[in-house]
Amino acid sequence: MRITINNSSDENRKYKRYAGKFKVSFSVLSGKGATPFEFGKCLTMDISRGGARLLLDESISTPIMIQLNISIPNRNFGIFVLGKALYCNERNGSGNMPQSAFEAGIKFVGLLPPDFEHLLTTMA
Repeated sequence: MRITINNSSDENRKYKRYAGKFKVSFSVLSGKGATPFEFGKCLTMDISRGGARLLLDESISTPIMIQLNISIPNRNFGIFVLGKALYCNERNGSGNMPQSAFEAGIKFVGLLPPDFEHLLTTMA
């Protein structure tokens, strides 16, 4: 997998973003009981310590809590991360993107697992 750094000079971001397509399965969580009510699969467009941009086949409601299981190559298990979906916009197909795809912005909440920190360290 080829990882590139997205650090445009016109962006003011707290963390570096790394472009990379990781497979992700996700659960959208409901309100009070945090019971999963929607499951799906998607790809990351880019990822950082603060969040991720996801490429989805279907739209999700926002804002809403979401649990991500990020698949890491050469590992038998993924990394679980809790986040908040802040936006979900329809994309027009371009290049190798599907014609009807959605882009969602996820802000990670809480502590990141040590495995996730290690993944980002190796990407840097």
